[in-house]
Amino acid sequence: MGIVGRFCAVDATLECLFESPHPVKKLLFSVLCAGLCMRALAQEPTMISDLRDLQWQHRILVLNEPHNPEALFERLSTNAAAFDERRLIWFVLHGGTVQTNYPETPGDELSTNIRSQLNAGLNEALLIGLDGGVKARGNRLDLEALYAMIDAMPMRRAEQRE
Repeated sequence: MGIVGRFCAVDATLECLFESPHPVKKLLFSVLCAGLCMRALAQEPTMISDLRDLQWQHRILVLNEPHNPEALFERLSTNAAAFDERRLIWFVLHGGTVQTNYPETPGDELSTNIRSQLNAGLNEALLIGLDGGVKARGNRLDLEALYAMIDAMPMRRAEQRE
């Protein structure tokens, strides 16, 4: 039954229940309505399939096929505050998987889309700005240099003044 059908059924039940003076029926009905409303408003988890969906919202760090992904995840995790401060999201592409600090689930095609759009090489790191342009790429990840580069960007300086 669709949402409209549920609400029509609820409306008919509402008339019936509120004609009754019994408080327990009214309480049960309120609980039923709350449950139906929450279910109707619940959304399927969203998936990200293209980095362009993040343009103007986040800076992006893409790490393609790193040599030591476990050590990399540890470095990225310990620097979470610095990433958050700079609105920096990371994506690590390793094998057929994508790991990220972005809250949405990576779609199955994200890895393929990133590799084809950015032409990322093995063990390559790419920094993508808020405007969607590639700002830097290289085979060595120096987080302090990355932060300095981001902090020197005009949009980041404007964010820091706010």
